[in-house]
Amino acid sequence: MFRPWQRFLLVYLPGGVYLAVVLAIWILRDRLPDPAASHFTSGVPDASRALWELVLISLGPPALTWLFLAFLVRLRVPGSIGRRVGAGVIVGQAFLYGTAALLGIVFANLDAPTWREAHSEAHYPAVAAAMGLAGVVIGAALVDPWRAAEPPALPLPEPYDETDGDGGETGGSARRRMWVGHARNRFLLWYSAAGLALFVFVLPWTLWTLAGAVYTLFTLYLASGATATFDGCTLRVYGFPAVFPLRRIRLARVENAEAVELDPLAWGGWGWRALSLRRHAFVIRGGEALHIALRGGGEFLVTVSDAARGAALIRRSLRARSGPGSARRSADIPLTQGGE
Repeated sequence: MFRPWQRFLLVYLPGGVYLAVVLAIWILRDRLPDPAASHFTSGVPDASRALWELVLISLGPPALTWLFLAFLVRLRVPGSIGRRVGAGVIVGQAFLYGTAALLGIVFANLDAPTWREAHSEAHYPAVAAAMGLAGVVIGAALVDPWRAAEPPALPLPEPYDETDGDGGETGGSARRRMWVGHARNRFLLWYSAAGLALFVFVLPWTLWTLAGAVYTLFTLYLASGATATFDGCTLRVYGFPAVFPLRRIRLARVENAEAVELDPLAWGGWGWRALSLRRHAFVIRGGEALHIALRGGGEFLVTVSDAARGAALIRRSLRARSGPGSARRSADIPLTQGGE
């Protein structure tokens, strides 16, 4: 189950928001018209629904989405991008739809004799959108601690020897960060700046234009670089900048590691790519990539430099954990370009 803080963030907080909105409407039901105004054009109502039908339509779908996403977030690996996105959507939509229901149903219809005399202020949509964005940030940032508890990394069984192709590092730093791989794509960085300029200076400036520009800039900027680290226990993959890991893969989930040549077109382009639920890749550029074969048939690729050495260290740690002769050698597992 969820830990106490995660339970508060993903269960109690969204549920409390939805319950508070329903209770507020119930307490003020005698001061609200029935039917109530359900749609406004320039602040003037032009459609109505029965009061509790309007409440159900406003809060029912997001509440069902909340329950579904909470289940999916529970299944995701702690610290993964999927877990943070799911948590952000859960809290964000609770704040968005909760605020929208309070403003649209309660404040717009409060003390109006009939629904035709209701009035919606022009700033209501902006307030609801701002609350939703704040919820997304809160949920994504707080669902997992920034430094998750990890079991101690395994020491390497013998010193590093570059001639054997399966070596590692020696010294105390080998236990903390055995390998780091980087990749940058400056074209995507400049492309994100061009996309921001297109939204801001070419398209009509509205709240939704600004939101689209921020989203475009963030996603392209995130995909303009990658950093992968392996500490003997966990492989972490970061976007740019390397603030929080987009993906964490524990050694216990790894079947094999190999360096391959990756063609971005084989995965449909650049950025975070998913060919299926079990086949994911973080594609920054074409060329050298680290391929991780997961237990159960999944695979993950990330295009970073020095991938061959990272794969060798992961295989070496697998042998150290499993014992001599028990780990499958990379030559026994055929890998093709792009994980096909």
